[in-house]
Amino acid sequence: MRQILNNKTGSPLEDLMLEEFLEIGLSPKLQYPVDIFFIDFAFPDKKLAIEADGFKYHSPKKDNYKNKRLAELGWKVERFAGWFLHKYKYVAVSQIALKYFMEELSDKQKKLAMGSIANCLARNDKKLAERYIKSLSKTL
Repeated sequence: MRQILNNKTGSPLEDLMLEEFLEIGLSPKLQYPVDIFFIDFAFPDKKLAIEADGFKYHSPKKDNYKNKRLAELGWKVERFAGWFLHKYKYVAVSQIALKYFMEELSDKQKKLAMGSIANCLARNDKKLAERYIKSLSKTL
């Protein structure tokens, strides 16, 4: 599967995230062009941009400019640091699914996404669980 994914995404870090999107049943557009940028994962119908920020290719100055410009064009931007995706890729994707796609998710997809919360709590990762629940409480 890795070989196939490398042909679609911009990096191995994005491969990790794409695997989770596909697992939960969401199919983002990859390397989607908007203005002068390419968005790692885009859901154009929702004007939702998701960025996987690996240490090597990102800088706060460039990322802030991109965020600002995309916002001016009406896009919502969600960014996830590489270290976070390596450790919690399933949480990042579940957060996106529940925050932006709740009405469109099947019961099975909702259970998969909500299972991420249970995993965080079971691991006693209180900071992450609190952040996740706070984010979700705005949507539910």
